[in-house]
Amino acid sequence: MEDDIMTLTNRERRENMAFLYQDWVSRGSIRSYSSLPQYSDGFDCDSLFMEMAYQIFASQKGVAESVILQDWERMKPTLEKLLDNTFSIEAYALDPPVFRNVSSAKIIDLIRLQATRETWERLSPAPTDADIVVDVLHASTGGALKARAFQVVHNMRLDGRWTDEVLDRYSYMPTTNVRLRAGRMGLVDLPTNETRFADLKSWSRALCAIANLSGVPVHCGVDPILKSRTIRCERCDASYMACCPVPHCRYRRSNSNAHLSGTYTDL
Repeated sequence: MEDDIMTLTNRERRENMAFLYQDWVSRGSIRSYSSLPQYSDGFDCDSLFMEMAYQIFASQKGVAESVILQDWERMKPTLEKLLDNTFSIEAYALDPPVFRNVSSAKIIDLIRLQATRETWERLSPAPTDADIVVDVLHASTGGALKARAFQVVHNMRLDGRWTDEVLDRYSYMPTTNVRLRAGRMGLVDLPTNETRFADLKSWSRALCAIANLSGVPVHCGVDPILKSRTIRCERCDASYMACCPVPHCRYRRSNSNAHLSGTYTDL
């Protein structure tokens, strides 16, 4: 447990999030945060398959979204073959629709996704137990969906396919940078370096709570607001700290008090 002096009050958290949200809006960033290209209306299980498949496909670190979307468009005919059971791994190996090895290798995860259909299709047309929905998404993909399992929930809620508001607590994607920034600033008081899936669920619930506290619209999320910040809390240093416009920061507060006492603490 952090010292009380490092813990922000709910008022301070609310003011921080309000500042971040207004800054995000002022830079024209506000939009329905769904990067998935629209697929055909009228699907249930197939739309969930496509959503899960895209998030698996997009989980390529350090790759521009535009590149991923180009490969995704080329991969769509293969996904249709997976859905109607006409896919041939031999034909795919001889003539893959995508040329980048990282994208092409995602076929293994996509085959696994189709093979576990009896598990994840129970989430369609809507989950019956909100507390296990991301567990099902994570397990049925063999762990290929981790933080992005929460983005699946977000997009299914955003598209109106899942209507239960209880699901919102698991619709915030707790990526590494989001955890580092929210933790260091003091928006969330949870360990930032724990990556077990149960810890990610706790983070999503905490991000949902701070969004509700601050009045940030559900469709915006917290993760895109934090990820789009020009300020990088995880890279903060003394000079940067001195001009940081964030109203309250437990990292800054801790080091200010450490400076007064003659000691320096890196959170």
